Amino acid sequence: MARKRSFLFAAAFLALSLTLTAFVFAQESTPDVTPDATQEALPSPDFTLEAEATPDPSLVFVTPLQDSVVNVRRGPGLQHRVRGVLRPNRYLEAVAYNDFDLDRRCTEDLGNDLDMWIQVTFNEGDAWVARCVVEVVGDLSLLPAVVDAEATSEVTPEATQAS
Repeated sequence: MARKRSFLFAAAFLALSLTLTAFVFAQESTPDVTPDATQEALPSPDFTLEAEATPDPSLVFVTPLQDSVVNVRRGPGLQHRVRGVLRPNRYLEAVAYNDFDLDRRCTEDLGNDLDMWIQVTFNEGDAWVARCVVEVVGDLSLLPAVVDAEATSEVTPEATQAS
C-alpha cells in the first residue's frame, strides 16, 4: 500500500511539474507587444496607395444615350454594315472622329447630324458610331481628325433606329 501511495505521489508531482514548466515556457515565448515593437516588426511598404486612381485625361470613351442600343458600323455612314451593337452602360474607347466641327451641337432631327461620326475600338478592330446617339466621356479635341473618312447625310429607315 505504501508503494501505491508513493507511486501516486510521484505521478501527481510529475504532472504538476510538467504543467508549471509548460506555463513558464509559454510566457517566455510570448513577446511583449508594445506599439514600438509592432512598428519595428512590420516591414514598411515601398509604395504608396492612392485613394482613387486618376483616369488618363487623353482617353475618350462613348456610351449610348438614354439607355438605347447603338449600332457600331464598319465605316462612318449608314451605307456601312453593322458590326455589332453598343449596349447601355457599356463604353467603347474613341480613337478619332471624321473631322466635323467639334463646336457643332446635335439637333433634334438625327437625319441632319449623320455627317458626324466617331471612330471607336470594337472587338480589337476599328468601327464607327454616329456622334449624336452617344455621350462622349472625355475631350474629343484630343483625338485625331480623319479627313478622308466617308460620311453620309442621307436618311434611311435604318437611321431612325439607333444608329
